[in-house]
Amino acid sequence: METSRPYFSIQGLPELETPNDQTLSIRFVNAGDHPAEAMKSQIIMILAESGQTVYQQGNHILSSIPKETDAALLLDLSEWTEGGMTPFDHEFYLTLWFSYYDPLLRKKFEQNFYLHCHGLIEDRFVELTYMTQEELDDLLDTVRHNLTAQPLNPLVE
Repeated sequence: METSRPYFSIQGLPELETPNDQTLSIRFVNAGDHPAEAMKSQIIMILAESGQTVYQQGNHILSSIPKETDAALLLDLSEWTEGGMTPFDHEFYLTLWFSYYDPLLRKKFEQNFYLHCHGLIEDRFVELTYMTQEELDDLLDTVRHNLTAQPLNPLVE
């Protein structure tokens, strides 16, 4: 039954590993009843003001993620600076794409998260909200316009 499929949700606020660090940890949990296998993810950070992609990372999790189990994506942003500023000195969007396999249903699933980062709270936690439909439409238009040689992720056709 597809209602029992694996399904991921973001757990808590993303946070920096330590204050003033540039490694962002995004925790998520399998809220479904079935395990997820062969999980792939794609993360893209886009500056809200310019629509410029400043970070992109793909990951694979080879082990099974059982129900009610959490995992984390770590984004090492230490190499990204612009005029001595950190990514957290900017307002930005994060797009997260997950693809995974349900071994019980023998079916592949995908999920997308579109998040708007408004800055840091207490120099450690990243204040995120889900994008509005208008923000998402504007972002996708900007990203499509800025694409040059190849698509950055499966979110943009």
